[in-house]
Amino acid sequence: ENTLAFSALQTAIEKDGKCKEAYLKSAELSLYLKDYDKVLFNTNQVMLLDRNEAKAYFLRGWAMKEQGDTAKAVADYRKAVELKGDYEQAFEELGNLYAIKGDGLAVEYLKSTLNINPKNVNAMYTLALFYQDHDAQQQALDTYKQILDIKPDHADALHNVGYINYEFKQDYDIAIECFTSAIKADSTFWQAYANRAKAYEKKGESQKAAEDFKKAEELKGN
Repeated sequence: ENTLAFSALQTAIEKDGKCKEAYLKSAELSLYLKDYDKVLFNTNQVMLLDRNEAKAYFLRGWAMKEQGDTAKAVADYRKAVELKGDYEQAFEELGNLYAIKGDGLAVEYLKSTLNINPKNVNAMYTLALFYQDHDAQQQALDTYKQILDIKPDHADALHNVGYINYEFKQDYDIAIECFTSAIKADSTFWQAYANRAKAYEKKGESQKAAEDFKKAEELKGN
């Protein structure tokens, strides 16, 4: 199927060497197949035809990211958003890369993503986690709440709200409630069992704690 697709695109390029869309499609397919040399060839062909084609920079940036060259990836993603001010995926990718580095620019790029698409749950979760990891617990809770308004069974968001209530607010009842909801959303979520066990311990409910610790170990083993 992929070979047929490549063949069709190659035919289109042979008929019209200035077919920008065919080069972009070839780059996308090459990216899917992790053929990075072909991604670079096709995106460069697009750039020769049109230096202002944002998608070419985005696709080349993605190839760079997958090969571990985050500096070049960032440069290409930045060029993409400069050329196309509502490029949601490029803003989100920049947010992700800066979040991994622990750089506060992550917040700016993720907020830009959410300005373009207020229901982008993945960007919202990255932002909430960034807040949580950088001691902005209330902002994290507010952002997790936004996620849960859109997707009430988001297991990771439920778990993290539970964790903040357990660790920072010492509100063990709310924590247990959240961990329980996370387990309902994902029955294999061993961390939710382990943290609910700790919350039960704090409340002196040792039997429930023991059961949850046992379940967490079983799931972790799998």
